[in-house]
Amino acid sequence: MLYSVKLSSAEETLLRNLLSQQLESVDSEGWSVDIHTSNGTLRFLPEEAAAGDEEHQNSVVERPKIVSVAEPVLVNQPGTLARNLGAVSAISVLNVLVSFSPVVPQPEIPLPNGKKIPASMGYGWVYYHTQDRLAAIEAFGNKQAVIDLDVAVELVTEKCPSIIMYTRGYFIHVSLAGLPNEDWAQLNLFSRRTLS
Repeated sequence: MLYSVKLSSAEETLLRNLLSQQLESVDSEGWSVDIHTSNGTLRFLPEEAAAGDEEHQNSVVERPKIVSVAEPVLVNQPGTLARNLGAVSAISVLNVLVSFSPVVPQPEIPLPNGKKIPASMGYGWVYYHTQDRLAAIEAFGNKQAVIDLDVAVELVTEKCPSIIMYTRGYFIHVSLAGLPNEDWAQLNLFSRRTLS
């Protein structure tokens, strides 16, 4: 079964409106990201979408949700990651194709504070190149979820060749130095859709 988890046309319009605007700062409080431009603020939030199948009935994937905010103050005190990045010259959406690995026992996970996440059943994501979409859908049929997922947004500015806001779990992270250290990026298993 195929799920399509994409940015909405309204979100793509918000992104296109960034073209030629001055990117004044990129701020994060660890969960979401605000980008401040000469014309306002866009907030990138994680949004879950249901994508279950027989073995993973309550499974979800996360995508960036983009909203225009009137008050550019994040819930917690934001950390400014970069300032004065120049005019936005290009915008792209990065897309991946994923399914879920088999559910298997997971060991307990020790936390830095000495506590532990108990052992449980779990699974991970399996990435496919977006060119292999039809083959993945045919291979799994209706028993396994295949998710066509918009996972990141990339901005190019005069002073920064790649600013990427991407999901990792229920968080939005930022890479100011190109592709993030994520499997889908490092293995080049993504496609780029240009909005500009």
